Amino acid sequence: MPGFGPDSARLNHRNHDDMSDRRGASNLGIPLMLGTLVLLGGFLYWLATTAEPTPPPVIEEDPDEEVGPAAMAVNVDSVNILGASLQGQTVRVQNASVGQALGESSFMVQSAQPFVAVMNADMIAAAEPMPSGTFTLVGTLHARSDSILAVWLEDGTVTPANEMIADFADFYVMITSIEYPDPPADAAAPGNGQD
Repeated sequence: MPGFGPDSARLNHRNHDDMSDRRGASNLGIPLMLGTLVLLGGFLYWLATTAEPTPPPVIEEDPDEEVGPAAMAVNVDSVNILGASLQGQTVRVQNASVGQALGESSFMVQSAQPFVAVMNADMIAAAEPMPSGTFTLVGTLHARSDSILAVWLEDGTVTPANEMIADFADFYVMITSIEYPDPPADAAAPGNGQD
C-alpha cells in the first residue's frame, strides 16, 4: 500500500520537495500579471498618441442618377391580378411585349389579361419609337376609366379605330422608361457566321 513502509517517508519527502519548488513559481504570478498590464497599458497609450485618425470613406453620388421610389417588380401576367393593390405605385413590368398599337404613343401589352401602356410626355417629346420584342416597362400603374379613355381619344393617344380594344383594359401603365434585355454576347460578336 502506498504511504506505509520504509519507502513512504521518501515519497512524502519527494512530494514535499515538489511543493516547495512550486511555491517559488506561485510567488511570481502577481508580479508577472502586473507587468503584463503595465505593458498592455503602455502599448495602448503609444497607439493612441501615434496613430493617425482615418476619415470615413466619401461616397460620391451621380447627380444625373434619378432618385425615386423603388419600382415593384411584377410579371406581365400579374398586372391585372395585383392592379388594385399596386394602383398609384411605380411598377417594373417584366417580360412585356406589344400586343397591338393603339396609337403612336400607346399600345396594349400582350398578356393573359391585356392592359394599356402609355408613354409619358418626355418619351413623346423625345420621339421614342414603339417598342419591339420583349422588354421591361417601368412606370406608374393606374386604373383606367371612361374619362381617361375620352382624354386619350381627344389627344390622339388612342385612335378611334382602337377605342374598343383600349376599353377592354382595366389598368394602364404610364411609362417612364423601357428597358431592353442585353443581347447575347455571341450574337453581338462580329464574325459569328451570320452574314
